[in-house]
Amino acid sequence: MAYCDAADLFNLVAEAKVREWADPLSNLTAEEEDAVITAGITNGAAEMDGYISMGGNTVPVDPAPDYLRVMNGHLALCALMHRMGVTDDAADQGILERCKKFRDDLGKIADGTLPLPGDEEGASSIKTVELARV
Repeated sequence: MAYCDAADLFNLVAEAKVREWADPLSNLTAEEEDAVITAGITNGAAEMDGYISMGGNTVPVDPAPDYLRVMNGHLALCALMHRMGVTDDAADQGILERCKKFRDDLGKIADGTLPLPGDEEGASSIKTVELARV
């Protein structure tokens, strides 16, 4: 189960940019672009579920806190960016930095040093970190 959808990605980055990353050669139909975007979202959710389950949590997380939606969106964007090739663009680098931060958090969830978002204590500390980065 994915924690976000394409509309969430388009809220993080302009839709035209997401579609450019999904189709770097500009040779896909709109339906094929949508399939690539969906695959990026699905792969991001699978990565998240792997770490979350290593921490002894049931996956998929349902209901999922907003933090997981935002995390899934960024991991999907990173996967799509790598289809095109990462550039030195400052905005692209910002997304990559957020992905690194989210992966660090996932590692902490997996080893039990960070509570899964949704636990009262964990959710408040994680949301504070996310808001500070936005």
